[in-house]
This record gives sequence, structure tokens and C-alpha cells, in this order.
Amino acid sequence: MWEGIYRVIKRTEIRREDTPLIKEGKVLGMRESAELLTRTFYPDDDEDKDQEVHKEIRTKALRVNEGPSEGFLEPPFTEQELNRVLNSFNPKKAPGRDGLSFDICREAIMVDPTLFLALINKCLSIGHFPTIWKEATVVILRKPGRTDYTIPKAYRPIGLLPVMGKIAEKLLVARASWHIVPHLSARQYGFMPQRGTEDALYDLLSNIKDPIAEKKIAVLVSLDIEGAFDSAWWPAIKCRLAEAGCPTNLRRVFDSYLKRQESETKIRGTVRRKESVQKVACKDL
Repeated sequence: MWEGIYRVIKRTEIRREDTPLIKEGKVLGMRESAELLTRTFYPDDDEDKDQEVHKEIRTKALRVNEGPSEGFLEPPFTEQELNRVLNSFNPKKAPGRDGLSFDICREAIMVDPTLFLALINKCLSIGHFPTIWKEATVVILRKPGRTDYTIPKAYRPIGLLPVMGKIAEKLLVARASWHIVPHLSARQYGFMPQRGTEDALYDLLSNIKDPIAEKKIAVLVSLDIEGAFDSAWWPAIKCRLAEAGCPTNLRRVFDSYLKRQESETKIRGTVRRKESVQKVACKDL
């Protein structure tokens, strides 16, 4: 018996997700590691680094949703829209801090869908997104195939949000997409309805097939912007929604959505809370 136990112990290695982080040659403790990961994944939006164009966008973003609602307003959400979102939801999606799974939330909503619709439509009318639905629990996972797990970039944050909030998000995103998608480039494939990687590959092959057949030179230039999605800038998002013609009441919900977001980073049993998260890495928007 002991021979088998010793054989297992001999083969056991330290789990890589438990590898201590190192900063400037100093091995960090759990609390310091959680602090470093939080600062790395969710850095503050430093206005002191703004150029003139950024200052103009910030100023515009502060005013873009002010004043009385004018023109066309987004109509209330319908039960048909709610059912569409519920049917599209991944039932295996992990719950947020409240521990309520999708199955539980769906059953609660379907007891009387008009109650949830009344709640989300009230949010639409007053321009509010509940704060409790914006509190993310961030689980840190290591990226596979890395040789050095002592640096933050070797890890990936996974933000777990309350399912009720995710359902509300999907309703809002569907409405916003109706206004935004017509203004986007036909060559955009990411985050587009009924488009994806396969379409991008098809168009790529279609463009290079003839030159290759004619024995001409075909050049492919690839550009990867590190952390592009995680670094989405809130003032620009607010202005872009207005430029795309989103109604004022819908824009105000997104404005509320982007305020007072909170994260709770967990690593090796240590928790680091951060209020006023400045990025959208935890979200689908």
C-alpha cells in the first residue's frame, strides 16, 4: 500500500496556479499576488495620460446623456424577447456571487414573467442597472502552455456575474445591436450576429485563391492588439452609442451599467475587492 502512496507523492508537482508571483525579484504573498493581479487586469483609467482628443471625448461623454429625453424612446421589453434570451442562454454558465444558477433563475422568472419584465422595463424607463447585478467574482485561471507562471500575464481572469444580470444584459445588448450593427463595417466578424471566424476564413481564402492560382505574390498582414477587448474605453462607448442613434433611455441604462462596477478577485483562498472597475473585461458588452 505504502509503495503506491509514495509513488504518487513522488510524481506530484506543485500546482501551477499555486506558483507564487514575483515582482521586481520579490516573491509575493497571497494578498500581494491578489493585489497585483487586480491592478493588472483592471487598471484605473488615468486621466492624467489623456491627449487632447481623449479630453474632448470625456467631456462629450459627460453631457451626451444629460437633459430631457428627446425623440424616439426605446419601447418596453416584451415576453417574446425574454423567452428568446432564456432559450439562448447556456444552462451550464457558472453563477455569480449570489450562487443562483440559470436553472433557478429561469424557474423563478417563469412563475410569472411579467414580474421580471416589470423590473427590467422600470430600469429602462428610469435609466438604471441594479448595482448588485454588476458585482463580479473574478476567478483566476492559468493560461496553458506558459513557461513562467510567476507573472500576471500568464493568467486569465474569468468574471462571474449574477445570472439575473446576465439575462438583463442580453436583453439590452439585443436592443443596442439593432441600432449599432447597421453602422458597422461589413468586414467586421467578431461580436456580430450570424457571423464568425468561419466567415472571416472564407473571405480570406476567396481573396487569395486567384492570385495564388495565377502564381502571383499574395501578402497577408496580421495585427493583434493585446487586450483590445479588455481595454475598451467607457467614454468612447457612451459617445458611440449616441452616434449610432440609440435612444436616450437605452443609453442611460448603459451609462448606469458602466458606473460603480465591482470585482472580487480570488486567488488561493485570498480575496481582493475593487470598486469602480474601469474596464469591461468582466462583461459581454
